[in-house]
Amino acid sequence: MGEMERTRGIGETFITIGDSRSMAVALVCLGLLAAGCTSSQAVHHRDVQGPGSRIEAAAPLPVPVVPLPDPATVKQLSLDQILAHADRHAPLIQVARRKVALGEAEVTAASPLLQDNPDVAVTAGGRTIGGDGFFLFEASVEQRFEIAGERGLRIEVAEERHKLSRAQLEEARWEVHRQVHSLFSEALMDREQLEAADRLVDFAEELRDIAEKRARVGDTPAFTGIVARAEAAQAGQERVAAKQQYDSALLQLAEVAGWPSRRLPKLAGVLPPVRKAPPLGELHAKARRHQPGLRSRALAVSAAEAQVRMEDREAWPEPALGFAYGREGEAGAVAQVWLGTLSVPVPIWNRNQGGRARARAARAVARAERDAAGSWLQARIVRAAGAVDAAAERVTIYGSAIVPVFDHNLKLIRRAYELGEIDIHRVSQIRERVLSNQQAALAALADYHQAVATLEALLGTEVWSVSAGQKRTTP
Repeated sequence: MGEMERTRGIGETFITIGDSRSMAVALVCLGLLAAGCTSSQAVHHRDVQGPGSRIEAAAPLPVPVVPLPDPATVKQLSLDQILAHADRHAPLIQVARRKVALGEAEVTAASPLLQDNPDVAVTAGGRTIGGDGFFLFEASVEQRFEIAGERGLRIEVAEERHKLSRAQLEEARWEVHRQVHSLFSEALMDREQLEAADRLVDFAEELRDIAEKRARVGDTPAFTGIVARAEAAQAGQERVAAKQQYDSALLQLAEVAGWPSRRLPKLAGVLPPVRKAPPLGELHAKARRHQPGLRSRALAVSAAEAQVRMEDREAWPEPALGFAYGREGEAGAVAQVWLGTLSVPVPIWNRNQGGRARARAARAVARAERDAAGSWLQARIVRAAGAVDAAAERVTIYGSAIVPVFDHNLKLIRRAYELGEIDIHRVSQIRERVLSNQQAALAALADYHQAVATLEALLGTEVWSVSAGQKRTTP
């Protein structure tokens, strides 16, 4: 066997060590390689950082330190218990934790020292010369490797994405915490509404009994009983609606918290006191410290920048080193050949232009999202704090003891009717007015708690300090 020749694709050069004619080819290839690598270098654009661009250490989420409730035996459920249960079992958090595991798998995938397996080739055949046959055998092994530090950059990209997935887990944990807190307050308000509806039913039934008794003895016209029965029926319908609303709130709370049974046990607790929002400076500082969305967007920029660096390095060629052995049986002698090989793709046409362009576009999007989140957050905090203050003033006007005042008014109406001071029509009018006032007071209270929930969503933590029974923990 005189020479062992190789054929490569377009743009790839194969050099056989020991072949003097390859030296000129090697020099030309090296020149093209240098030109290609030089043209593949990126022009790095300075990142003009906006609000929220700095990556700070994640603030731990306040999770109540209480024993986890057993859904099979618990009779009453406090806010702390449902928050602790949700942090372990909420579906949204479970999905986010699986995504963190996916990020760990990406780090593992980027860790091998060499990305390509060695190529081993074995050929055997024969040659015929003048009727004589000779045996040919050749074996070769070739390993492609990277020369521009691609492995380290791949690991960096995977680690940045892993950090991002952990930050997104914190986002999910806070979102569940916020939703559970808000839904718990909503359920307590719906429970107050149901209790008021129960009292209204009792009131209407008592008036109906009084009206029917008076009608039987002739003290009032017969139609008075008809009106009283209609009032009782309307009160019963309103109670059914209030019960359905309360049940719906419990089901929604169970769904968000990952509660296994179809219905939550009785909720233990009362609505928190109504108060105005803290000063704006304190709110902005809390958002910068706790808002998980800001950290996630900053980490997304870091991951995008690492991806840009990696795509730039992917434009570099990946040489391949090899060794070949050949054996040829000829008349009177056996020829054996050993060859070392080096093949280098020349980056003329494909310099990873698509991957580099996509990485830069993704980086620009990540930077824009980060800067936008930081810029609108402050304005939204101001607006949300104003909504909390306005709703708190409305609740103050109505008074915090809504249900007791409602009960007292119903007792006054019933006594006036029993004494004959007002007739059934006047009772109906006063009842509607009292009920309307009670509904408006509950609506103001609902608006207040909704405004607090909105402000908490922007801050990334509770508006007021964590209670003494709570402790900041990590997942």
